[in-house]
Amino acid sequence: MSQEMERDSAWTVTDQVRRSCAAFDSPLVQIDPDRLGAFADGIDLGAVDVFVHSSDGMSTNRFDDVIAFPSWTDEAGFLVIAHGVDFGSGFRPLLHKHRDGLGAWLTIRSGLVQMGQANPTFAAAWLATLTVSDVQRLFDLCRTDEAASDLLPLAEQLCTVIHEFGTQLSRLGFATPGEYFVHRLRDSDASAVRLVAHLVHDFPVTFNDSYTVDRAPGVVCFYKKAQLVVSEVYMRFAATELSQVTDIDGLTAFVDNVVVAMMRMTGILTVEDALASLINREEPIAKGSEAEIALRAKALDAVEQVVARVNATQGRQPAVLNAQRLCNWLWGCLGKAPGNRQFPRHLTPSTSFY
Repeated sequence: MSQEMERDSAWTVTDQVRRSCAAFDSPLVQIDPDRLGAFADGIDLGAVDVFVHSSDGMSTNRFDDVIAFPSWTDEAGFLVIAHGVDFGSGFRPLLHKHRDGLGAWLTIRSGLVQMGQANPTFAAAWLATLTVSDVQRLFDLCRTDEAASDLLPLAEQLCTVIHEFGTQLSRLGFATPGEYFVHRLRDSDASAVRLVAHLVHDFPVTFNDSYTVDRAPGVVCFYKKAQLVVSEVYMRFAATELSQVTDIDGLTAFVDNVVVAMMRMTGILTVEDALASLINREEPIAKGSEAEIALRAKALDAVEQVVARVNATQGRQPAVLNAQRLCNWLWGCLGKAPGNRQFPRHLTPSTSFY
């Protein structure tokens, strides 16, 4: 991709997400407009605001108490790595079995702590040398022979992403992800959307969350992890150079299987019976299949519609709600509420995007 093409496409990357998800139509998953309207009209904006600005909502990925980051830029670079390896939801039942009930994020978090204590800057040269065995040990995926076997695909996926970080950072001329992040932040001219485009372009295996599906008029894009990196770093370090970012509201929802489950639980998404049965039986759904894309695309479009309706109803500027805030609340508050955690989530073990 030429620099000119990269610059032109960067400005529209999140618009591509919105448009592609809104345009994707499948009989497998539909949006119920009445349920969506009732949900939007009933949202307690005060409760959303309280959660988003709470210790739980502001930054769920604080590691500075357990990793000695040399500088804020090293911690920002760490968050690039952290969200890059933030997946494994499709292994949830197996992780519960082999990790004493821990799910994907707590498993990933413990591994990141081990990595950070071994190498606080997450040096590119070091990342490139880690083996699958190293990853199994760091993320505690080999407690028994059975665990090592069951969780080997997850270890291999993690190793692939970690290696891409190591090799791409070195190829681009950066010794650490912190150096990379600061450089790309300045390249992005204070644009969150442009920074997302850089991440997708520079680390395609890790961040290029896009698909070609028969029913879609074009490529369906999500870029969930890349957008989450930018949002998380912005929330964590808004008092630094990131204070100049003006288009943070341009980011879309960060749709994973928890957000999909909450959209189903509220009745906003209706799912074809056979697909619902598959989800309820915890049968795997293939990455990039019509079913997986329909679930995520409709959930993302639903979040965008809820945000648009709330803001139109409130009639205030600046907007009172954006997709990130609503998505954070759906994931971290509604999705973690007692009882809601048990609502069936679709499983896609083959994805490294959530």
